[in-house]
Amino acid sequence: MCLLAGFSLSCLAQADKIVGVYEVTETETGEVSKVEIYKTGNTYGAKVVWLAEPYYPDGTLKTDIKNPDPNLRDTPADKIVLVTGLQYNPDKEIWEKGKVYHPVHGKFYKVQMEFKNEDTLSVRGYVGVPMVGMTVYWKKIS
Repeated sequence: MCLLAGFSLSCLAQADKIVGVYEVTETETGEVSKVEIYKTGNTYGAKVVWLAEPYYPDGTLKTDIKNPDPNLRDTPADKIVLVTGLQYNPDKEIWEKGKVYHPVHGKFYKVQMEFKNEDTLSVRGYVGVPMVGMTVYWKKIS
């Protein structure tokens, strides 16, 4: 637990432990990607930084075609922002209050993340309350 004037140095280190690159396998398509979690101010975000297969079989570039924002539909699939506004909760030792984007569905969900072990991050996207959602696991590689 982190006390004393909001955050101690050890609390900041604990909060920042989420920063890094993760290998992710999309549960519906089986597509493998690398996702980077980064810090912006006091929040965390995540973006795709690499895809095993960035092109369709016909050679065209995969893009974010289901994005609800038409201006973002030409974004290459290996540059999609997946998570925004994530905040560390030191009392629960979880990251929460952010949004996660599911590019296969083109939808946004609330998100909650926590480490299951040293290098396995549980990522739960949900509607309403965390009990109503789906969990995937990201494997930290750096």
